[in-house]
Amino acid sequence: MTVSKKIILIPNRKWFSDDIRESKLTRSKAENTWRKTKLEVHRQLYQRDRTDTNNLISKAKREYISQEFAQNLKKPGQLYKLTNNILKRPNGSILPEGNPDDVCEQFQTFFSDKITKIRFELIVREPSEV
Repeated sequence: MTVSKKIILIPNRKWFSDDIRESKLTRSKAENTWRKTKLEVHRQLYQRDRTDTNNLISKAKREYISQEFAQNLKKPGQLYKLTNNILKRPNGSILPEGNPDDVCEQFQTFFSDKITKIRFELIVREPSEV
């Protein structure tokens, strides 16, 4: 009988360190022990290891992001990319998709209506309000 193990590859994270890897391994072992024994003491050990691991990860991420911002203070493009990456914003275009003629028509209609509305509001206002 052949035993196979499924390995999930995680993208390289620059903040991920050997300390975090060891902490996650310790946490995983503690969780497995607790699930097997169902003892309260093992649950408490697992919770402690889980908290330690989460704190270690948060600290590493915070330090990495701070370092990246500090290195790119004078590079607005890099700061913009870093911010979008942190906020998980999509890289796609924000322009509407479709037939270019239809998109052009939509823009024209939008701005024409906007100008008409502004003109109307200026006419309706009394001279003392302007």
